[in-house]
Amino acid sequence: MRDVRRIRAALLAAGESPLVLATVLRTRGPAYRRAGAMALLAADGRLLAGGGSAGCLESDVSARTPAVLAAVAAERVVYDADGGAFAIPSGCGGTVEVLLEPVTMSEHREALAGWLRAAESLGAVGACGIVLRGRSDGRGGFSRVIATTDGEWWFNAAGSEGFAAVARAAVRRDGVRAAALRSAGVFRYDGLEVAWHPLSPVPVLVIGGAMPDAEPVARLARGLDWRVRVLDHREARLDGFSVPEVEREAGPPESLAARVGADPFTAVLVMYHAEAADGEALRALVAAPPGFVGVLGPRSRTARLLAGTPLAEPPWPAWLRAPVGLDVGADTPDEIAVSIVGELLAWQRGAGGAPLVGRDGPLHHVGAFEVLEGDPAPWPGDGP
Repeated sequence: MRDVRRIRAALLAAGESPLVLATVLRTRGPAYRRAGAMALLAADGRLLAGGGSAGCLESDVSARTPAVLAAVAAERVVYDADGGAFAIPSGCGGTVEVLLEPVTMSEHREALAGWLRAAESLGAVGACGIVLRGRSDGRGGFSRVIATTDGEWWFNAAGSEGFAAVARAAVRRDGVRAAALRSAGVFRYDGLEVAWHPLSPVPVLVIGGAMPDAEPVARLARGLDWRVRVLDHREARLDGFSVPEVEREAGPPESLAARVGADPFTAVLVMYHAEAADGEALRALVAAPPGFVGVLGPRSRTARLLAGTPLAEPPWPAWLRAPVGLDVGADTPDEIAVSIVGELLAWQRGAGGAPLVGRDGPLHHVGAFEVLEGDPAPWPGDGP
């Protein structure tokens, strides 16, 4: 979602200037960024927002930008580090396919801005499908669809001439499945190719307690583009909270649950550092928990706070993380913040939070392909 916000802002700021949007369509083997990563480039190849890698692809993508704009035609480029196709050595060693898309026509620019705006306001896990067939008249870009389990939105659909009804129906069904499983890849539907990649809503973090150790947590979460809100009944604490772009709200601890709601994509941290306030907030959250509730301090303290509720003793449900944080040996407020935000990120991405050194299989979590109706498109050199 960080790419979406940055690229939409850069797109709007560029006005009518010609641009190129680079999108990672799929990856195979190790890759720094996953499918869906985007970069917006100016006509001279300058990176305006986003990024498709740690830097190993950017120089070649920048060099191709003027030719893409001159031809007013998209280009699909496969970078294969193992095969030696990289002009610059890759640090990952996998294969990455990138779509370079000229953004020159107002129709395309408006459709792209609409898609970015919808992706930014997404309220559920979804998937983006890019129909890899441009308009026959060269105006505008590719059709894009955002699919969730409860709906779909199309953008620049005029770019899909010849999109047979049977193929469109299959794409609709696969969009829901790709959203549910966070699948990524390029698939064929009756001669058309559609690139799927997962989308997630902007994550929300609500911190109960505007104490000094909440500031590094809020700062780190904002750096990851989380929306952060801080609630406290002590207005002096709120007034002294110094992290920019954080929403501050005054209210009693027991109102925390009502202000959050049972949103599965919202995380709450209970850290008032006052047992009465922590207990009031936590007991209210038990009745309608959001997706993640983290509590500072030892298990025994949390059990004491929950006395008289159905959760008086562990084991607790998965949404309750007490004590919150990953085991990194944290001691200072800044270190504890790293521990907490690390667990928040693992929760948001559905990851385990364990060291990568002991993990088998791919580093990135990718949904199963077998449930999709489309046929996985072969990579160049892999056959028909």
